[in-house]
Amino acid sequence: MKREIFLRNKKAFLAYTQFRKEIFCTLSPKEGEIILYLLPWLLSVNHPKVPGYTGGLKKGIAVYGIHGEKEILSREKEFRQMFGVEGGLSLISSPLHSLFIQGVYTIGSVGTMNQTSLSDCDIWICVNENDFDRQSWGCLIQKVNLIKDWLDENIKMPTYFFISDAKNIARAQFGPMDEESSGSAQGKILVEEFYRTIMLIAGKIPLWWLSFDPAGKVDYQKFVKAYKEGQYDDFDCIDLGNLEWVDKEEFFGAALWQFNKALTHPLKSVIKMLILSVFLAYEGKELLCDQFRRETLTKKEGETFTDPATFTMRRILEHYRDEDPETRNLINTCFYLIIREGARKLNKERDVIRELSLKGEEIEKLDNFSHWPLEEHLALGERAFNLLVRIYRQIKPEGSQVKSVITQRDMTAVGRKLTVFLGKRPGKIPVIHKPLPLNKLTDFKFVRDKRLWHLYASTENGRPLLSHRNVVFLIAWLVWNDFYSDFAVHMAPNPTSVTVQEIRNLAKFVKERVGVFNISGVYFDSFLEEERITDVVVVINFETQTNFSILFKNQWGELFYQDFNDINAFHAFLKEGGEKFGAAEVHFYIRRSVTFFEKNIERMKKIISHFFMSTSEVKQKPSG
Repeated sequence: MKREIFLRNKKAFLAYTQFRKEIFCTLSPKEGEIILYLLPWLLSVNHPKVPGYTGGLKKGIAVYGIHGEKEILSREKEFRQMFGVEGGLSLISSPLHSLFIQGVYTIGSVGTMNQTSLSDCDIWICVNENDFDRQSWGCLIQKVNLIKDWLDENIKMPTYFFISDAKNIARAQFGPMDEESSGSAQGKILVEEFYRTIMLIAGKIPLWWLSFDPAGKVDYQKFVKAYKEGQYDDFDCIDLGNLEWVDKEEFFGAALWQFNKALTHPLKSVIKMLILSVFLAYEGKELLCDQFRRETLTKKEGETFTDPATFTMRRILEHYRDEDPETRNLINTCFYLIIREGARKLNKERDVIRELSLKGEEIEKLDNFSHWPLEEHLALGERAFNLLVRIYRQIKPEGSQVKSVITQRDMTAVGRKLTVFLGKRPGKIPVIHKPLPLNKLTDFKFVRDKRLWHLYASTENGRPLLSHRNVVFLIAWLVWNDFYSDFAVHMAPNPTSVTVQEIRNLAKFVKERVGVFNISGVYFDSFLEEERITDVVVVINFETQTNFSILFKNQWGELFYQDFNDINAFHAFLKEGGEKFGAAEVHFYIRRSVTFFEKNIERMKKIISHFFMSTSEVKQKPSG
């Protein structure tokens, strides 16, 4: 490849990077300023008053090229003042006595039209691990963790850092899976997303992005060799590997991972699952990242860059243009709900509406999404989830024909995590599919007929959300799915002894003891452990004097319900659970109006205490 083509590609990439940074700062001004400019400075400074300070460094740490970054240097006086550092000299570590971070990059929706107020920011910190000894490597990790702590306290956007060795990225090896990292589930697919959505914060440009010649295919290895030999007289790039194809065995692992992410980001996972479907269709053809690089580097002067979210949306819509109308409508709906916030702030809403072929009444309804009845929210969530399942089933045969590269450890963990959300077990409190977080309080009404309790949203019109013989189950469902609010619970008159205030009291008690369903809050390694119960709520005589109910949560984040008509059956159930209940924290809820109140408390306390004698403490608390 000729040097003039290399320089043209480099100039285009830097212009594209500026385009992405402007999107980021437009959509999130405070977060954009801190992540794009303050973060590289924090990584390159080691001062006791500055977040990220770590003692014992023999050499400083600095991001490559920061000493020439005018946008950062011009802000350094402001940064010093922010942390109360006096003096006029630069705090950035000297380039002659520093270990270098090769590059700091974002991956994903940040700096694209898909960025929303709920977006997080995944940041790759790329290093040559061999440059660091054990002590300096530990200091780097400590510095990054301290900076993350400061960011968590000072900006709303959640940030996640991934320190990666350049050689491992080139080999598409990303270590074990955890809460945010896909580990062995995705290798080359993750590299493809990285190259397609990368935003350079500071540091070196990946050589892959510049290995393009409109006249024909570039031999990547020859290009890298020529670059390292100095033929391009440039030192601002790094080899993070080439990507020519994605192995079939990765599709299954990637699909599993998207199911895993769908538990907290359902609509975003629909889009990513659709991308996997496109990959299958493009097998043997140019990858999406290659197509996007071509479009970006061949942009004519005066034309506007396309952000990766818009580019990907167009490719997916093109792939599904012959799909049935209902599926196309669902895909368009998912895209619009994700992209509308960014499109509006960037004055691109008309363009998006035209791309998605949405009608005026459809737009009006989707813009009113936060005020939809709860039933419509849940219906959309169910449709989106069913589409995920359908695409997964299309991908699974491809993945099962060859040995998957996903490790047994990661397969076990993600499999159990999916089971927590999707699996059905006796007594398990079901979790609903929410397309997006609901920010509107919905009123709920408890209604009792001759046989069952029913829970309705807002009014008694239509079908109940849930029905059960015991009201405790409905209360637990309401709390566990994070719908409970003191002022949003009502009850129709009925002949039972249960009052609406008692429902509120129990709901509040349960929420304080077991919380709400939050799969992302479960430590990933917990899914590798044998099941154990962490919390138990014993509800005594809530509706009748002969009834006992128990709610119990395991370390995987599942909540279960069981009720009993006599104390012996209750005791037998606990005994059958064995060691699983051995370390659980137990709480009692007893209605004050129950006859023989103190006697009932003591009987239950005696039985429970006898069974849990191995625990350090059994907590007893009547309802207030």
